[in-house]
Amino acid sequence: DLDEFERIAIYESPIMQHDIEGHHQLRQKIKHPIALHFGNPPLPSTVRDEVCDGFVIGGGVERVLREGQLSEAFEKPFWLQLVGTGLTTTLSLHLGAVLKFAQWPAVNCLNNYADDLLVEPLTIQGGYARVPDGPGLGIEIDEEALTRYKMEPPYKLQVPRQILSVVWSSGHVRHYKDMMQCRNDALAGNVPAQERGVKMDVKPDDGSKDWAELYARTEIGPVIDQL
Repeated sequence: DLDEFERIAIYESPIMQHDIEGHHQLRQKIKHPIALHFGNPPLPSTVRDEVCDGFVIGGGVERVLREGQLSEAFEKPFWLQLVGTGLTTTLSLHLGAVLKFAQWPAVNCLNNYADDLLVEPLTIQGGYARVPDGPGLGIEIDEEALTRYKMEPPYKLQVPRQILSVVWSSGHVRHYKDMMQCRNDALAGNVPAQERGVKMDVKPDDGSKDWAELYARTEIGPVIDQL
């Protein structure tokens, strides 16, 4: 069904990556390529069993270069997924410039940050970015921004307490204390990963007794409910 949407271009890990036979069958039924994170399944199995059309590659420089070269050897395109500010994005540009099969759009999430930490922003036009050609990475770091955004120990943002309620069209509800608990519940096979009509309601701490009691129950484990 998703194949019919114009905005669909590539599917990233549409099912559990280790499901070799599942991906092989899925590729016979869809018209858009499938991208899997490199290494799962192992490359020999991925290539032999035609599990995917290309890869998602990230990590340190040595790892990216190694996996990029292996992808080229088997003519598998990939996108670089190095998420960070302008510094990380610039590194990704340099790596993408030398890896011939880094042909899919990169994922850097540069604009998710309040500041790119660069004196001069990267030049991005028509979906492409110019690779800086100065010394090193070719960019100048904004030292003032580094000082402004410096965090004090323990270097951890305070996450507000909230209840995540997943609601199915049948009226079945499961309450969670955070996304990790929700994810683990799905990975354990207790709930489907996705289903038509499912939604998530986010309930911030409203100071009520009922909210506090439900949150306390979610700290023990997922709470099953019914609308």
